[in-house]
Amino acid sequence: MVKLRKYSLIKRLWIPLLLLILISGVFTGGALLWQVKSEISRVNLEQAKSIEASFRYSLNKDAEIYQSLIQRVKDNIEITRAFAERDQQRLLALSAPLFSHLNKDFRVTHFYFHLPDRYNFLRVHKPEKAGDFIDRTTLQEAVSLQKDFWGVEIGIFGWHVLRVVSPWYVDGKLIGYLELGEEINHLIQGTNELYGVNTAILLSKSRLNEARWNEINPNAHYGWNTLNDFVVESTNGQALKPAVMNWMLDISYPTTVSHYAWGQGVYWLQPMPILSADGRVHSWLVPIIELTDFIEHQVINMVSLLIGFVMCWGGLLYFLVMQTRKVERELDQANYRLGQEREEKLYAQAMVEQQARFDGLTGLPNRQQFTTELAQTLKNISRFEYGAVVFIDLDHFKFINDSMGHGVGDYVINTVAARIKSILRGSDYLARFGGDEFVLLLREFNTSAYEARQLYQNIANKLIALFDAPLDIRGVKHHVTASFGISCFPSDSKKAEELLQYADAAMNEAKKLGRNRAVFFEASLQDALSYRMRLEAEMRPALQNHQFFLVFQPKYTHTGGIAGAEVLVRWQHPKLGLIPPTDFIAIAEETSLIHPLSDWIMREALISLRKLCETGAARDFALSINISPVQFRQQDFVEKVTKLVDEVGIPAGNLVLEITEGLLIDDIAETKRKLLALKARNIQISIDDFGTGYSSLSYLQQLPIDELKIDRSFVADILPEKGNTGIVEAILSMGKHLGLRIVAEGVEQAHQQAFLQSHQCYLYQGFYYSKPVPLATLGSMLALQSSAGSKRELPTK
Repeated sequence: MVKLRKYSLIKRLWIPLLLLILISGVFTGGALLWQVKSEISRVNLEQAKSIEASFRYSLNKDAEIYQSLIQRVKDNIEITRAFAERDQQRLLALSAPLFSHLNKDFRVTHFYFHLPDRYNFLRVHKPEKAGDFIDRTTLQEAVSLQKDFWGVEIGIFGWHVLRVVSPWYVDGKLIGYLELGEEINHLIQGTNELYGVNTAILLSKSRLNEARWNEINPNAHYGWNTLNDFVVESTNGQALKPAVMNWMLDISYPTTVSHYAWGQGVYWLQPMPILSADGRVHSWLVPIIELTDFIEHQVINMVSLLIGFVMCWGGLLYFLVMQTRKVERELDQANYRLGQEREEKLYAQAMVEQQARFDGLTGLPNRQQFTTELAQTLKNISRFEYGAVVFIDLDHFKFINDSMGHGVGDYVINTVAARIKSILRGSDYLARFGGDEFVLLLREFNTSAYEARQLYQNIANKLIALFDAPLDIRGVKHHVTASFGISCFPSDSKKAEELLQYADAAMNEAKKLGRNRAVFFEASLQDALSYRMRLEAEMRPALQNHQFFLVFQPKYTHTGGIAGAEVLVRWQHPKLGLIPPTDFIAIAEETSLIHPLSDWIMREALISLRKLCETGAARDFALSINISPVQFRQQDFVEKVTKLVDEVGIPAGNLVLEITEGLLIDDIAETKRKLLALKARNIQISIDDFGTGYSSLSYLQQLPIDELKIDRSFVADILPEKGNTGIVEAILSMGKHLGLRIVAEGVEQAHQQAFLQSHQCYLYQGFYYSKPVPLATLGSMLALQSSAGSKRELPTK
């Protein structure tokens, strides 16, 4: 009896205890499962919110971009005029290439011109559908508010379109509305890629038709007639899992409550409404977040273990859950930081790309971007019958920059850019190459070669006329002109590099012809360009192969004696023969070749002077050497000259350095420092081609100048009977009062020498006395003069 009672007691206690353990296990396991599920829900709900925020941010950014693009279209004078005049054909011709550009670079798929009464005047992307009455919500809001408005709308084929509508006023009068739009599937795709999810779209059946449904779902599990109120499509083209599809197609209305679809996997579904411009819901985005199999199996295993061993392992499982939450929080933070870093990287890349493609001062495309655009145009030449490249270079811009400062120079560049843009058409493309150089790409449609050239000439005339209006610089009116070079395609070339070279050559020809004009590229310029390129390529080898040599043009006094000579350089080409310095000095100055050439001329000239001095015949002889502005601007120019004088061993007083007037305004403080340092070594300074530059006369008193050389163009004006001698007389009078030595260049006639001598000019240089001669001939001339006892003193100041 005792045993039975004991057994019965144990049995009675064991059964309730077992039930208690089972109930406790189920309750505890359920609670923990609920807690894990809640945590997973929180994390995925935050991810869904991030997806929604990212998508709406992308919509906002695209809307801002389209508002700026709309303003760019409105700024086009030709398009504005065509729209205001209701010239549909001209409006289409102007805006069609612009739409092609916007479609390629900004994904614009919808381009409308609406009349004030909301009639669609022109649908650029489908011009055959113009004329219908538009009553969409986005347009209604823009009409009602009379300001820019944007919204997302859906078409009858299920396409989601972002539309931006802007009222268009001219002189205070509303001429209509401009609309740009894009199909936003790529924004959804971008969100998918950023967050690694697949997003589906839920549409009301009223928004779609059966043909469209069958097109996007050819192997759908559900047929059109079996659907309730909604249809669904995947935005990345991948088939949806049946568990997900079943829920989406069986619902009567999408809720904002999250859902788990248990089947082939665990999925988190969070419908996000897409609102139209008036705030109504017309479709839903449903991010499908697939949870890992690990979470599913671990949760199931954890519940199973808790049912059997809840009392023993509850604390451990609770600890694991808390650790899981900690890890998930850390993962959330890491994902957030990673997202921030990605956004910052994308922004930095965008800024680098912007700086690489556009000019920082004017905002215009730069050389690289223009070259790309030109190459693309030439690649698609079949789309354009004719085109042209216009090279634009401001005249005397360096004078403005140097004399007024770079701030004024930047103002001039920006003003010129704005003026040029004001006359551009929709198909034109303007870029800044740097400095004062602009390049314009013209593209013509449906015209003949003759008509195209006439159009280019008319545009060139308009460009020249733009510069007639003076610029207001610090309260003073300044006239700035430009030179234009035009190359045409396909007649001149079909290669971008050659077209740019040809336009540059034509622009240089315009400079030579007097500036402020436009010149078309011709075959003769091709010969000149080829000649220039050959000289540039062969100049360095020529210097290494000793093809350059020096000649000396004597300077004569009024008594007939030789007082000095000017060093001149010549190039004896093995195939081209004797090349004059006018052909290669400018090329050398535009390249780095001027430095080794100038150093060679200076050394050879000083060695020649030493040889003349050693004969004893050049005791009072002064040798003049022309100094290139590029050479003079070298930081160590004075040190190099004085070191070479000491190294060669010549009297510094027998050396005259000839500089140009332009150096007198180019950083006057630095110029003065260098000239004073040279003067301290007893080296003389001469101003070459005086009267042709822009130097201030006050500089002549501030700087240690010994000599002025009257330019040969003024001497040539001295005629036997009547000539323009005013400038020569003014220079002679000024030199006399300032105590400067005066040398007349280019004296070729007896009457010129007589006039100069009668006006107290006692030093001459020109063919009337002697052509440039080799060093040996000059030495013989000096020796003969010395033996004859001719007076050859170099007049002093």
